Amino acid sequence: MNAVLLVVRDAGQAANWHAELSEAGRWKMLPPARSFAEARQAITRHQPALLVSDLQLPDGVLADTVRGLRASPPRQSHVRVLALTGNAPNNLLLDALQAGADNMFETTQAAPGTLARHVAETLTGGANIAPWIAHHLMAHFDVQALEPKAQSVPTLVSPLSLTAEDRQLLRQLSSGHCLNALATHAGVAAGELASQVGCIYRKMQWELRAGNLQLA
Repeated sequence: MNAVLLVVRDAGQAANWHAELSEAGRWKMLPPARSFAEARQAITRHQPALLVSDLQLPDGVLADTVRGLRASPPRQSHVRVLALTGNAPNNLLLDALQAGADNMFETTQAAPGTLARHVAETLTGGANIAPWIAHHLMAHFDVQALEPKAQSVPTLVSPLSLTAEDRQLLRQLSSGHCLNALATHAGVAAGELASQVGCIYRKMQWELRAGNLQLA
C-alpha cells in the first residue's frame, strides 16, 4: 500500500487532513511532519509514494525540498509531490512546480473529500492547474512553436513540443474552465484530462532544465 506524508505547518489543519485521508483507506498515512527537515527524515526512513506539503515552513520552501528529492537516488527521487496553495497567483507554487512538483491543490474553501481526490489523482499521474499557470504556459509554448529550433537539437528527440490537444486544453484552462466540465463536454473521463495536465507539467520541467523557459 502506498504511504502518504503530510507536511503542514498548522497542527489543527494537519490533524483534519490526516483524518480525512486516513478515512479514505486507500493508502497508509504516516505521522504528519511539521518541518521540511522532519519530512526529509521521514522520506529516508519510510519511502512514501507521495508528499503533500505546504509551500513554505519556518525552515524553508517546498521548491528546495523538491529539488533535493529530484536529485536523490531513485527510491527518493520518484516520490510524487502535491503542493498545497491558496487560490491566488503565488510565486512559491510556481517555483515548486518548476522544481518538479507533480500537482497542486487549492485549499481555500475546498469541500470535504477534495484533498483525497487530489491525492488519488496525483498518485496515478494526474494533475490540476490554475488558470494563471495555464496562461503562462500557453504563452510560452505558443512563442516556442513559432521560433526556429537550433540545428544542434534534433526535433525528433525533443520532448517539449505540445500537441494540438495540449494547446487547446491550456487555452480552455487559462480562460477559467475546470477539468471536470471540460471532460464532460468532451465526453471523456476527468482522469484523462488530469493525466494530460501532468504530461504538460513534465514538458514544462524539461524546458526549465534545458534553460528555455522563464515563467516568473
